Amino acid sequence: MKKILNIYILLFISISSINCGGSKDDDNEPKPTPKIPEASTLVFPLKNEICTTGEFISDTESEVEFEWNTSKNTNSYELILKDLYTNNETKNASNTTKLKIRLKQNTPYSWKIISKSNETTETAISEEWQLYNASEGVKNYAPFPANLILPDKESTIPNTGTNLEWQGLDVDGLDD
Repeated sequence: MKKILNIYILLFISISSINCGGSKDDDNEPKPTPKIPEASTLVFPLKNEICTTGEFISDTESEVEFEWNTSKNTNSYELILKDLYTNNETKNASNTTKLKIRLKQNTPYSWKIISKSNETTETAISEEWQLYNASEGVKNYAPFPANLILPDKESTIPNTGTNLEWQGLDVDGLDD
């Protein structure tokens, strides 16, 4: 009888310890919603302008400092730079709001900033600006490549009766 009583006592203690120590009320509490980063505002190089500042590295390259404003809920940034002649994009990571990048001279570029947070995979994308990286002594620059407005890039168009629309920009305003 004593053995049976000891077994019941051990069983009772085991069940009690499992019930008392194993549950957490924290599992049912809602987790805080991660804060989504906001888009940055671009500062420099200026939108649709000739960029004549920067350090001339060689006859074909210069180093330009890009700048943007701090955005809320952001831990890091990614500057996306696109050569508008070749359509090649480069991604440049930064933990600050300034970044120096080596650019080809006499070349149009577009750039934008992606704001990132350590709390979420969601990002925010800034407005996209264009610039023309000038070289020393050049007075007239080629216009930016035209941007297609109509039809949409992914659309299929009939052989006749389709209007095409595009937008071009000449940074120096000269036609020759």
